[in-house]
Amino acid sequence: MQMSFPKCPSWYDLRGLGRSPISRMTILIPIFGTLILFSSALNEFISLSATILEIDPETAVQISRRNSFFLYFGLLVFSLSTLAYNALCPPVVKEFPTEYDYYDAELRIITKDRATRLQGDLNSQFQEDLEYKFSLTEDDAKAARALGFFNNNTSESREFWLKAKSQPVADLLQKHYRLENASRVGVRRAIYGAYLASFVLIAVPSVITLWKVLQVF
Repeated sequence: MQMSFPKCPSWYDLRGLGRSPISRMTILIPIFGTLILFSSALNEFISLSATILEIDPETAVQISRRNSFFLYFGLLVFSLSTLAYNALCPPVVKEFPTEYDYYDAELRIITKDRATRLQGDLNSQFQEDLEYKFSLTEDDAKAARALGFFNNNTSESREFWLKAKSQPVADLLQKHYRLENASRVGVRRAIYGAYLASFVLIAVPSVITLWKVLQVF
């Protein structure tokens, strides 16, 4: 039987972690982790109660110390995962929550030349064979001349061009977002795995404490 890897989260899926309010405190996480290790007040706060768990104080201290290390490294790995996401996530996915937000923003500035360059970049970067037509047809050109639109670089002619080419532009922008969202599979797997590792490390102290409590009852 052939083994297969589980589906890799897209950049959009990882965005929920990489751009979450908690991740914005990434710079502070290592500082907080250091306090966990070296602050006596915090260590006393998270220390296990030897009396309640019916274990000797020295064992309780050792377990609590071990829990501190798990929390520290869990927070550190989470911090590094978030930094990696923000450094490597394609800007179009990092900046815009959905392809529709990207489409709305791009419509305000896109021109024929910009669309043509973007199509060329996508063909080069992703080895695609996109052939959306952004030049006005003969009928479009006749209508443009009749309405006084002579230069596609002016604001008025850009609006005319965009109305005439709204479908290929929409298709191009959608394709751009989806290609970027599915790019760099190996990097996405690594970041996703690092996030999972951080959650496991952070969860270990709770699991250990719960296990000790259940043993008492």
